[in-house]
Amino acid sequence: MPLSFRAFALLRCVLVLGAILALLPLSALAQKPSQDEPYEDAIRLALSEFDAGNFAEAREHFRKAHSLDPNARTLRALGLVEFELRNYGEAANFFEQSLKSAIKPLNDKQRADTEKLLERTRGYLGTVHLATTPAQATIVVDGATVELGPSGTLVLEVGEHVFEFHADGHLPAKQRVSIKGGQTETLRVTLRHALDPISVAQVVSISPSTRSGGCGPQQALPSWQVSSPPQYSSRATVRPKAKASCPPTRPAAPPSRA
Repeated sequence: MPLSFRAFALLRCVLVLGAILALLPLSALAQKPSQDEPYEDAIRLALSEFDAGNFAEAREHFRKAHSLDPNARTLRALGLVEFELRNYGEAANFFEQSLKSAIKPLNDKQRADTEKLLERTRGYLGTVHLATTPAQATIVVDGATVELGPSGTLVLEVGEHVFEFHADGHLPAKQRVSIKGGQTETLRVTLRHALDPISVAQVVSISPSTRSGGCGPQQALPSWQVSSPPQYSSRATVRPKAKASCPPTRPAAPPSRA
């Protein structure tokens, strides 16, 4: 018979709390004095806040406990809290670390449960493979600068994300990317070279050449007018002025008679 929603939620809470209780050493469960009292106090406070649904507060106490005694079970507890806060990228990272840790390692049941939670968490994440030109471009995602690993990939939560790309001597670029759970997107970005003001000045200062023709031999060409290029243009637009007309020639006077 399928469980009701309330029963399922209660069972889930019991399983989570039971798993976290495994963090407490036997000395704490037996209420005996222990040199790990700060660790035990942090765990008790974390459990109390977790049970009350105050996951952000529980996270702070679990972080304190982990700083005092880093182990596979505190890593798993941090993953559970991040999962409840819907920080799926952080949750997956903590679950993976807890499965690898050999300090107070997870028992068989904890390991099996963590593997299932990790699989479920990955369903809320997507992967983006990035390739930029130039390769040293700075990448900003949702306002935060990110560093790519050797594989050039990022793991992001599902939803829409804003990517920005910056590099010296290039124009910036921005793109919105929609991430879907369990899928991999490939994003290739080529930044355009910025317009160099020095090269523009050089183009404008070039003198026109001379040629034969017009109103007289070897006469200089009319001046050229160079329009100012737009901000993101890579070249100037050049157009000649209208050619001036030659003045009318006056007929030669007839020779005088003696």
